[in-house]
Amino acid sequence: MRILDHIPDPLVNALAWSLLHSLWQILAIALLWQLSLWFARKAPAMVRHNLTVFAMLTIPVIFLITFFRQYNVYSNVQRIAAVEFDTAGTAQPAPMPELFLLQRDEGLFSSFIEAWAPWIFWIYWIGLILFALSFMFSWGKLYYLRTRNTQPIPAEWQDSLNVARNLSSVGEKVKVLLSPGISVPLVAGFFRPIVLFPLGIASSLTMDEVEDILLHEFCHIRFKDHYINALQYILETLFFYHPCIWWMSATLRRQREARVDEWVVGHTGIPLHYAQTLLTLEEQRQANVQTALAATSSSNTLFTRIKNVMHMKTRKFNP
Repeated sequence: MRILDHIPDPLVNALAWSLLHSLWQILAIALLWQLSLWFARKAPAMVRHNLTVFAMLTIPVIFLITFFRQYNVYSNVQRIAAVEFDTAGTAQPAPMPELFLLQRDEGLFSSFIEAWAPWIFWIYWIGLILFALSFMFSWGKLYYLRTRNTQPIPAEWQDSLNVARNLSSVGEKVKVLLSPGISVPLVAGFFRPIVLFPLGIASSLTMDEVEDILLHEFCHIRFKDHYINALQYILETLFFYHPCIWWMSATLRRQREARVDEWVVGHTGIPLHYAQTLLTLEEQRQANVQTALAATSSSNTLFTRIKNVMHMKTRKFNP
């Protein structure tokens, strides 16, 4: 129990303490997550993907629990109305600053954090606004891509499109359009997704390759990856200050592609053909739209994905 001469708004102090506690809490979650991935290293990509999603969802839950605990401490602070002395009786502390009784005693470090709580509060909000603006800018670019200069797919693609829809159980509400503004196929949109296909490579692909690519993109929609992608960007914005968030999010994107690759190979049954399709797409790739769910993402991960595809038949995992 301590006496303070100044107590800021409980919201400011609670958020400052929650941010500081989150530094070690997120690190602990990340370490446990890596340990779980090590035990599941031979598991299908779906298992590793779900472990990562669960770990990332744990972070805001722990943060909110910490925030409400801290808010409860500071909202119950009692103001001292008078000070009683043994020799002078009772005196009103008019010339003195307002005094508050805090039901906690954590020493010098606690006092230091409470003094800097307003700075921590405002620095966090400035960073949060900047990252939110960056996210909105990326979303605006993606919205422009899906609404400007798009064209319908060629008529000869219709059979491949129907096969991909049937295998993935994706209805006809999901549109497939050609776009001149992209270089790789991708799922555009978080809540009403559509598939965009690069206009520049549309004529250079075989029908089998078109079918594999459409199946890949429809699989993302089948697994509701556009919702998970939106959740990732929200968590990256809220916890922008912690490196583990970016580490876990980048890993989740790789696992998502590996999970889709496994699903496509499982339905086509020809890993070599699918790997050749990935190589063809990589040769055509010029740029990458960060907020999209694309069939290829970068040359750094391409060979890892192809290696995984070629070894999918031999993996064994005991739950």
